[in-house]
Amino acid sequence: MHVHLVGGNFDVLINLETLNCTGTFPRGLREEVMAWVTENREELIEEWNCGINETTPPDGG
Repeated sequence: MHVHLVGGNFDVLINLETLNCTGTFPRGLREEVMAWVTENREELIEEWNCGINETTPPDGG
């Protein structure tokens, strides 16, 4: 169970159970991103468990 922070030259994988990260965050974003993930963790896990991550993103992905 994880989420990705992807853009430009970075791809960070964040484990929703442990909050361990692999990859390199863009300069200055680690604290902001991890605060958001922590705040929204229950909803992210619920979405993962409901299979929302297996569907096409709202923007057509």
